[in-house]
Amino acid sequence: MASRKKRPTPDPKPPAIPASFPAPVPQPKTAAPALWWLDLLFGGILAGLAVFFLNLSWRKWPDPIIDFGRELYLPWRLTQGAALYRDMLHMYGPFSPYFNSVVFRLFGTSLNSIIAVNILIYAGILSLLYYILREGWSRFAAFVACVVFVSVFSFSHLVGIGNYNYITPYAHEATHGILIVLLLIWALIGVLAAGKRWQFFCAGLLVGLSILTKPETMLAAGAVSFGAILLSARERFRTVRAGWAAKLLLLLAGCLTPMIIAVVLFHVGAGFTWGEALWDVNSAWLNIFVYSSALSNPMQKSSMGTDNLWGNLGHETLAGGVALAFAFGAAWGCRYFPRWGATSAAFWAVFLIIVSLFVTATVPWLDIGPIIPALLVCAAVLQGIKLWRQPRPAAFDRETAFRALLWLAGAAFLFRMAFNPRIMHYGFFQAPLAMLIGLATVLVALPDFFSLNSAFRKVYQGILAVMILSGAGMVARQSANTLSLQQFPVGTGPDQFLAFDPRIDPQHIPASGALVEIARQYLAQDPGAHSLLVLPEGIMLNYLTRLPSTIPYYYFNPELFMNGKDQALIAQLKAAPPDRIVILSRNMEEYGVERFGDSRDHGAALLQFIQDYYKPVYQQGGDPLDNGQQGVVVFARQTTPGASPAKP
Repeated sequence: MASRKKRPTPDPKPPAIPASFPAPVPQPKTAAPALWWLDLLFGGILAGLAVFFLNLSWRKWPDPIIDFGRELYLPWRLTQGAALYRDMLHMYGPFSPYFNSVVFRLFGTSLNSIIAVNILIYAGILSLLYYILREGWSRFAAFVACVVFVSVFSFSHLVGIGNYNYITPYAHEATHGILIVLLLIWALIGVLAAGKRWQFFCAGLLVGLSILTKPETMLAAGAVSFGAILLSARERFRTVRAGWAAKLLLLLAGCLTPMIIAVVLFHVGAGFTWGEALWDVNSAWLNIFVYSSALSNPMQKSSMGTDNLWGNLGHETLAGGVALAFAFGAAWGCRYFPRWGATSAAFWAVFLIIVSLFVTATVPWLDIGPIIPALLVCAAVLQGIKLWRQPRPAAFDRETAFRALLWLAGAAFLFRMAFNPRIMHYGFFQAPLAMLIGLATVLVALPDFFSLNSAFRKVYQGILAVMILSGAGMVARQSANTLSLQQFPVGTGPDQFLAFDPRIDPQHIPASGALVEIARQYLAQDPGAHSLLVLPEGIMLNYLTRLPSTIPYYYFNPELFMNGKDQALIAQLKAAPPDRIVILSRNMEEYGVERFGDSRDHGAALLQFIQDYYKPVYQQGGDPLDNGQQGVVVFARQTTPGASPAKP
């Protein structure tokens, strides 16, 4: 007889919970420790470092002849009622000259005013750089990268010409542009994270301002904006889907607002036609087509690297490959050597330290620029691998957004010198973002790729940081040596700055500062000087003497004379002849000019005009048109043309 299955005993009924029993309190998730004190520490060190280099380079930033005089002359003339593009030629957009004219109106016309405001702009750039690098990579990487930015790119004097710094830049469109793009990255992150309507308008406003500056800024702003669109697609339009039509209209309205305001001001305030105003407001990118022939001159080809394209590409490939091989090899060793025991780990650490010391001592740090493209490529590849490995995040991925947008900005700024990247010259604003991304990549993304443990991650990062900072120190030391030669005062009072002192080594140190000061002192005592033209370049002298030019031109390179343009120039001079003309030594070989005025395309008609209508009244030094000599000649306008032929 089959046995009956025993029925399971039901679970006892749980006891009832009294009504007075307190409900369980949910425990909050453990938050990451607040590291505000570390930001404060790093920020204090960076501020102290910036103050140190500011003091080291104090008032030694401008070049007395090349470029920067324009950055003072244009806003000064704007405060006097002149109009940009009509009374003064300008190749870029109108934002920076008019911004600086507002600075002059508010704080007085002086170099001091520009210095003070540019220090504030620089502080904004440095703060945004640290914030973006911290959010994209880490605090440590942001700190190391910003130390390099301060010590190498910010105030250095690494070539014979000044101006390549953030206090007296050769073009304010460069430094204003970097600030605009960094602000745009910050604004677009807000758009992607929250998608509020005012954020769309602010982002559009920054894009619109970029159009009024410089082509590099426009390209970077466009690249960053396109990157934000791709990121919003990756995030499935979480933040922009609601009310997207109104938000896009606000973005477009913000983008058009600066242009509309500028066009109206040119039309109403300066009397431009609507067409002229629209053209001039967009001259930052339209002049690319107008002056496209200038890209073929030797200076521009050398600057872009197209003069030796394949040789430069080969150099970049080799230099970048060696740099990445070292970084990957160090990270690989830190990943696998600890597995073979403590002895192997210690051996690898010592070996890595010895190799890094050797690299630090032998690398030509001043010529480190060619590794930047390889670092950018490495950053993109490692980030792509990381995104492929990990699932799509449920929430907004801030880290990826910051990395992607800064990468696009860095690549866009580097584009113009992609075949000849360098940390000097134009590299002070075209290369730093790309370089800092590369440094952050080898410090953070590379150890992440190899999944380094905590101990050897710190060993790897510490050794690379010491090597990087040592290289930056060597570059800063070379800059300090150059700055120590700048002891000659040019100008007076709040306009005074220090140039190279030719008395230290007359055979090798340029006398441009001394020549400008000699001419300034003479013109200050000349009662007949009410207007001035300086050849081939030297608008700084116009600013220091407060003598305006009678024509819009102030830089007489071959582009100004080609295709019969010289006749139009002479006609303008005959219609409005300046009281004084000064010829200063300015080597024009970079434009293929052996001697200024040696042919029609190099200013021969202009020199003939001077010979016919002016006479020399003062001279110091040798023939200013001879590249082997240094001198200055002042010419006065004759009441009877041709009475005493001049021989410049």
